Amino acid sequence: MKKLKLLSLVLAMLMVVSFAFTGCTSSSSSEKESNGNESTPVVDDSTYTYRSAVNSLPTAWNSHTYQSNDATTVTGYTTDSLYTFDYNDTKDGYQIVPAMATDFPTDVTAEYVGKYGIEEGDENRVYSIPLRDDLKFDNGDPITAQTFVDSMKRLLNPTAANFRADSYFSGNLVIYNAEKYALQGTYAYNVMISEDYLDEEYVAIADLIVNDDGKYVTADGKDVMYNVRDGGSWSSNSLVDYANAGYLNYVTDEPEVDEEGNPVLDDEGNPVYKTDIIPQFMNLYNAEKNDKGYIHMTPALVEDLMHCVAILHGCASVEDYANAPTKKDEEGNVIETVGDYAYLEWEEFCYYGAIMDYTLDFEEVGFFADGNNLIVVNAKELSGFYLKYSLSTDFFLIHPETYDDCEGESQGIYTNNYGTSVETYVGFGPYMLDQYVSGSIVTFKKNPHWYGYNDAANEGHYQTTNIVIQQVPDAESRLEMFLQGKLDAYGLQAADMADYQSSDFTYYTEGDSTWFVALNPSMSGLESAQATATEKAGYEVNKTILTIKEFRQALSFSVDRAAYALRLDPLGGTAKALYGNMIISDPENGVAYRTTEQAKDVILNFWGLADQVGEGKRFATKDEAIESITGYDLAGAKELFNAAYDKAVADGLITDTANFKVELVIGQPGSGSSAYYNNGYEFLKEVWEDAVTGTKLEGKLTFTQSAPLGSTNFSDYLKNNTVDILFGVGWTGSALDPYGLMEAYVAPDYQYDPGWDTATTSLDIELTIDGETKVLRASVYDWGKDALSGKDIIAYVVGDDGMATDEEVVINAGANADAELRLNILAAVEGAVLQQYDMIPINLDSSAALKGMKIKYGTEEYVFGVGRGGIKYMTYLFDDEAWDAYVKAQGGELNYK
Repeated sequence: MKKLKLLSLVLAMLMVVSFAFTGCTSSSSSEKESNGNESTPVVDDSTYTYRSAVNSLPTAWNSHTYQSNDATTVTGYTTDSLYTFDYNDTKDGYQIVPAMATDFPTDVTAEYVGKYGIEEGDENRVYSIPLRDDLKFDNGDPITAQTFVDSMKRLLNPTAANFRADSYFSGNLVIYNAEKYALQGTYAYNVMISEDYLDEEYVAIADLIVNDDGKYVTADGKDVMYNVRDGGSWSSNSLVDYANAGYLNYVTDEPEVDEEGNPVLDDEGNPVYKTDIIPQFMNLYNAEKNDKGYIHMTPALVEDLMHCVAILHGCASVEDYANAPTKKDEEGNVIETVGDYAYLEWEEFCYYGAIMDYTLDFEEVGFFADGNNLIVVNAKELSGFYLKYSLSTDFFLIHPETYDDCEGESQGIYTNNYGTSVETYVGFGPYMLDQYVSGSIVTFKKNPHWYGYNDAANEGHYQTTNIVIQQVPDAESRLEMFLQGKLDAYGLQAADMADYQSSDFTYYTEGDSTWFVALNPSMSGLESAQATATEKAGYEVNKTILTIKEFRQALSFSVDRAAYALRLDPLGGTAKALYGNMIISDPENGVAYRTTEQAKDVILNFWGLADQVGEGKRFATKDEAIESITGYDLAGAKELFNAAYDKAVADGLITDTANFKVELVIGQPGSGSSAYYNNGYEFLKEVWEDAVTGTKLEGKLTFTQSAPLGSTNFSDYLKNNTVDILFGVGWTGSALDPYGLMEAYVAPDYQYDPGWDTATTSLDIELTIDGETKVLRASVYDWGKDALSGKDIIAYVVGDDGMATDEEVVINAGANADAELRLNILAAVEGAVLQQYDMIPINLDSSAALKGMKIKYGTEEYVFGVGRGGIKYMTYLFDDEAWDAYVKAQGGELNYK
């Protein structure tokens, strides 16, 4: 799996499990100051140690390769960024301020016309970032603009194939030529037909060779690949765009019916039949595509594609198409036929798959130093808030010399153990790594070389002198340590709430994540897993019922979200959509996405309440209707289980109706010690097995728990159908860019469910363009990935008959696009994702934690982007010596009730 390429407040966005329930891991966690203990701490030479405990410590924190959120246990204290989020002047909101930079970036695009793809008149493409001249690593070595450049070169090193190398290939900030540099010498894909399709490199399909595996290759051995999502250099279209326009439709034998079930007739009184995309091609594509969406060209695929093109041109067969005239003279004589074309239109989507044997110097990448200014060349325009947001990063800065010393090779594969111990890591933040014992403890002390301690703006801040974080998987042990004064924060568990929910020391915080039940209804993957399970069981094991939407809906409606929260996470609210209440769609003005009318309509449509709001109806307001949603409908779930069973039998998914069982494996992220995942498994198993009572699936639905999947690549087990269900999983880190976050749900690199091909799923959105409102059709992938990330897409106007016309509209909904346009697209895509029922929202990431009596935070209230001030604003009411004496005086145990 690859990570998202979008930036969060400090980190690149990554997949995490809901460890928020098992501990308090950072100084900005959900904690609150006691109403007592109001005093002003004295800043002196005393020692002030902040102590916490986590469920698990990281084993590596190399910023070029980390995948799991636990790496931030180290990097959260030992790194810095060019710009950072801080309180505004009144401490009731956030602002972005310079940190390692001395000022905000300056647009210098005009200075680079003729270079890096910059043309006359371009703006907001090239930025100069002035750096402080007192930046240093924690070993005293200087940090300059060139250090950033040296780090980026190592990040993009093609030999290393770093996990985070593609972080600047998409999203708002796309560094010019970064992708091309990183792919050189690797197996990758080049478009087969350039914009000049008659260039010398083009090889017609007739000149290709069929190898021993029955696949096309070029004479020089390049694979010939096809990708339904991408038209390469020729256009931004994908094959699904042609489908959306109706070009690839064929007439089915299923008649159209109206709302009352009556046949729809044409003007001559003849039945109108439904249309569909050429099924043989789509079936082949979905069965054989690789993880990047490519499939090898074969003669069978070519035949299908030629049939598609024939239909596009109104021809009944490939033969008719090959002989169809495209030009006639004035007397009607054929002077040119389709067969005279230099290429067939489907070849626009063909690529050469081969080792990229070109050489590109890093000097051609749009990331370089100009004195102590860092120059960043973006492949598209970027300005305003999202420019500052994208630059709130350290660009994966590493200490080059130490990094190079950590390089190695194992069985011919590049390795690097940077960031695995105190000796193999050099930081550059306010604190430095002092001690690290894997699986036990990590400690930090102040970094004497950090510039911030000499900045007057930080006077009175960073009182913490030392940080100690222990690995303590057991929540009861963490609570015991907290009450003994050995920890300064404790994340409350469900069992603790009766004692501490009203404590003056308990602070509540709603997070920015939604936790899901994730499913992968991939037919091919489920069939393979099913066959193996059947062979072992000796009876018919069924998994493919997961491909039936009604079954997935039934699983959703069976779960009482309130009971789920009570048993597993008493602070978590009911999740009703992809995004929770802390997702901000207008960061300039702090507008939460869920407060917009578009976002409210998504929820109402998804839960079937859109027609029940208004005067004289069930609900007076949208908010009232949304408040009523529980997500629980057991009667409806039973009906859906029956419908799913009937479909499974009718479709031949269940053949031995007397002797079969639906056996599903629930994945277990983490090490196996998590009470949340163990208790959650028991809860869901009980709920779902009980829910089928009285249905056609009664006694047929069973669940088992997987072995521990770890906290790094657990989603891979779902993607390859080793497990069938994950729960308590989601995404974090992009609360201020929900437009970019949508990539997590629609791009195959990140989807928990890669079986849903968003590029072949059409989505109609009503948009107002240049004052005219139209219904536009494009794929979910085009809308949710490309358009929202700032790429041009082609959308087709939909006519009154519901069919796409040939009228095209170019849509770009990137960061600089109209805010209303972006919001409408975002909401429509969110609705489309929800309707798949492969990411079922269960609960919201909320937390409660006890704050120790020793510490005080910058603000009582949680401020988005800043929390309660974090380690910077934390102050102490006791130094370490005084605290030990205080705890001893209390008899060795403190009362927080």
